[in-house]
Amino acid sequence: MNLLLVWHAGGISSYTKRVEELSRNFHQVLLIIPEEWKEGGKVIKGSYAKISDNCEIKTIKTYLNIHASTYLFNMKKLNQYVKDFKPNIIHIHEEPWCLSAYQVIFSTRLLKNPHIIIDSAVINDKKKPIPFNLIEKKVYKNSSLFFARNQKVKESLEARGCISPIYLLPNGVDTELFKEIDYKSNKLKDTELSAFINESMVLAYVGRMIEEKGIYDFVQAAKILVNKYKVDCKFVMIGSGDELSEIKDLIAELEMEEHFYVNDKISSSTVPDLMNLINILVLPSRTQSNWEEQFGRVLVEAMCCRKVVIGSSSGAIPDVISNDNCIFKEGEEEELAFIANRLIKDSDLYKSIADDNYHKAVNAYSWRYLAEYYKTTLSKEGIDDHIH
Repeated sequence: MNLLLVWHAGGISSYTKRVEELSRNFHQVLLIIPEEWKEGGKVIKGSYAKISDNCEIKTIKTYLNIHASTYLFNMKKLNQYVKDFKPNIIHIHEEPWCLSAYQVIFSTRLLKNPHIIIDSAVINDKKKPIPFNLIEKKVYKNSSLFFARNQKVKESLEARGCISPIYLLPNGVDTELFKEIDYKSNKLKDTELSAFINESMVLAYVGRMIEEKGIYDFVQAAKILVNKYKVDCKFVMIGSGDELSEIKDLIAELEMEEHFYVNDKISSSTVPDLMNLINILVLPSRTQSNWEEQFGRVLVEAMCCRKVVIGSSSGAIPDVISNDNCIFKEGEEEELAFIANRLIKDSDLYKSIADDNYHKAVNAYSWRYLAEYYKTTLSKEGIDDHIH
């Protein structure tokens, strides 16, 4: 059985492992991505890649690259790939109203009734304008199965009119990359960051420097930890974004510079090393009218490295962390500081939670586990003919 994946972000290195693990259960897997697209405000270049003997990535030139919902593939090339590959299953990792989703479904006229699977992360039931609403109805009508990022997404899809079976499928992590690393093997051991940490207890935020990520709450909680709880610790913030200069100004205003290390970037290859240098990862996201935290991949990456994670009550964060001791009401920096102080000062509690986090992440969020879950789900829905 051949699986065709269409996913604008599928060429990002952190997702390659997902495709590789899926290929274990299929005869052939082809991932189609744009030649270039925007991710996190940056232009990403796609390229051909051979992931394994039965799995490869191919690119197609796109147009209208304004947003993930507007880009269009070169239709001639898309038709050629679909016709030559002859997929039994087509998994579209785009929202159901996307122009590219319609293109892919239109291309199936060249095939014998392939199963269409849609992967969605929509969190509202606001109706889309023409032509997107018409495309959405077409996708619902022609799809065999939907995967929703979390329960809120499932409810949103049902409210929007999805009539297909919907299963939860969270994001995952490459557990061969994100794992415990001893200090001697850590690629960041001789860096400015390592010198700054200098064996201190470290709380970190890793992500975009934008207000909705709760970055100001992180800084205010740091001040409370130092001034109120007299905790001897360091704080690391890694990421780029519109609020980077403002967050640096706030740290200076609070006279907390000596406690903070802020950097707008870090090599993606050293993120596992970073996770091994810190003690507690914090994701203090704040829900917006059109956004809430859908997964929080950095949480699971830290958990795989046997670290404690603290998160706000936004979106799916409580479900991912699954421990009330580590959840604070979004926007409540006092509660965040209280939780962090308790975990810092109670070493037994810290170790117990870190161990639980590790086992939870490896057993529920590894790409291999999720690939097996994918296979089981398809079998349950009768879409498993000739799957290995």
